[in-house]
Formats: sequence, structure tokens, C-alpha cells
Amino acid sequence: MVNLTGVTKLTETIPEITLSNFSILEYYQAIQPLLFFVLGVTVYSIFIFKFYRFLSRRDIIKFKLEAQGGFIGWLKKLGNSIIYLIENIILTPVVIFFSFAVLTTFLLILTKSGSIESVILTSMALIAAVRVTAYYNESLSQDLAKMVPFALLGIFLIDINYFSVGDAMAIVRQIPSIWMQLIYYLIFVIALEIALRILQTIIRIIMPLKEEN
Repeated sequence: MVNLTGVTKLTETIPEITLSNFSILEYYQAIQPLLFFVLGVTVYSIFIFKFYRFLSRRDIIKFKLEAQGGFIGWLKKLGNSIIYLIENIILTPVVIFFSFAVLTTFLLILTKSGSIESVILTSMALIAAVRVTAYYNESLSQDLAKMVPFALLGIFLIDINYFSVGDAMAIVRQIPSIWMQLIYYLIFVIALEIALRILQTIIRIIMPLKEEN
């Protein structure tokens, strides 16, 4: 015979759910934190989605070369390629500086080491790796670019007390002491991006642009 004592005690502890027990005010107070979390995670995820797709895109400016024969067609292709290269060289510092600022902010929130040198080095290395892999495979570059931001989101959802604004601000105050190293890193990453784009433009001039699989 089945012992129903435990089941009976459990059902006795469950309150009776009726309309008289329902309160609009209590409902609002209960779901308010949930609404903030849903809104925050949604906005953050959309921003990260746009950010990592932009950062990991090989061609910031979309560029298509129309197939044209003859010497005139080759000159037009050469002129369009040079304009495309100049536009990207102008945009490169802006893109890198924005990406660096975003990734550094994420790493400042994540880090517990208290060393600004390690934060700057990691951020610059990640940006450089994302841009290099973008010329190899954009899917790989996207996975690399979204790694840190979504890791930050995962930590936040698991342990909200992990983050310390005081620790992050203490690291930020160390930035003036390494401003020259920061400039060196920026110059390196910008030069790397320009070199990759020049190489890509030369290849596009020499060989016809083909659709990638």
C-alpha cells in the first residue's frame, strides 16, 4: 500500500490559489527585477551582436569590382581600388580606437589583477587577432570578437557580485602612466590593418574578385 502521508503534508503546505490572493502591486514588485534583467540582457546582446559583426567584417566598406575588359576597364578598376584603400585607411584609426575602447571596458570589468598593462595588452592583442582572422575567415573572426563580451554576460548572470566598480576605477587611474605604451600599441594595430588592406587591394587588382564559398 502506498504511503500518502508525505504527499498529504506537502499539499497542506501549498496555499490555495484564488483571485482574492492576487495583488497587482505585488505582481509588479515581483516582476520588476525580471523586466530590468530582460531589458538589460536584450539591449546588451543586440549591441554585442552589432559590435562583433562590425569588428570582424573583413571589408568595413563594401566593395565590388565590376568585370570590364580592356585598358579603360583596368584603369577604372585601379582607380576604384585606390579610392577604396584610402577610405579604409581613413576609417581604420576610428574603428580600431572604438573597438579598443569597448573591449578595454569589458576587460576592466572582468579583470581582478589590478594591472592596466595586462588589460591594454590583452585588448590590443584581441583586436589585432580579430582583424587578422577576418582576412582568413570571417566566421572565425566573429567567434573571437564575441568571446569576451558574452563571457562577461555569462559571469554577470551567474554572479552579479563579481564586478567591482572600485577595482575598475583603480585600474583606469593607472592609464596616464602608460600613455606612450598605449600609443605604440595603437600604431602597431593600425599599421597591421593598413598592411592587410594594401595586400588585399593588390590581390584584387591583379586577380578578379571571386565569390567565396
